[in-house]
Amino acid sequence: MSVKFSKDHEWVSVAGDIATIGITNHAQEQLGDVVFVELPAIGKKVSKGGDAAVVESVKAASEVYAPITGEVVAVNKELEGLGEFVDTAVDLLKPSGRFVAISFHSLEDRILKQELRRLSGSCQCPPRIPVCTCGARKVVEILTRRPVIAGDAEVDINPRARSAKLRACEKLAGGPDSSYEK
Repeated sequence: MSVKFSKDHEWVSVAGDIATIGITNHAQEQLGDVVFVELPAIGKKVSKGGDAAVVESVKAASEVYAPITGEVVAVNKELEGLGEFVDTAVDLLKPSGRFVAISFHSLEDRILKQELRRLSGSCQCPPRIPVCTCGARKVVEILTRRPVIAGDAEVDINPRARSAKLRACEKLAGGPDSSYEK
């Protein structure tokens, strides 16, 4: 398997007839926290230098250009079920049970943060609506207002820990509180 890099910070890894493409670590670091990724549809034909995907971050939106010509046969859908997983995991907890998750990518962390915020009773309605209509209910107490990150000593020992973020919550006893007000 060989990996080749483009001048625009995309990479391609070829194994037989299958190629995997992505963006370099440098490109990811320049983008900052990724908030949205638009992946190509399966079956889409991409041309070298043409648009393959879109990555949006808190800083900017960026096109991902295809480093080779071909047809998309699969996409990474790893993050699609994460919100539902968090919801199900918390639902399975007994009162006072704790849910702890470690994320390694900014988009993964954003999904965790949003889901825990929703479960903590944070209203998802637009700010101009005076009364909550989203049905926000407080099911958990967030234990980590900010994510817990590795210290310098841990990163020296394990450089991969640099991107790890830990978030935790505790399921409330007595069930959800449906008396949420804005």
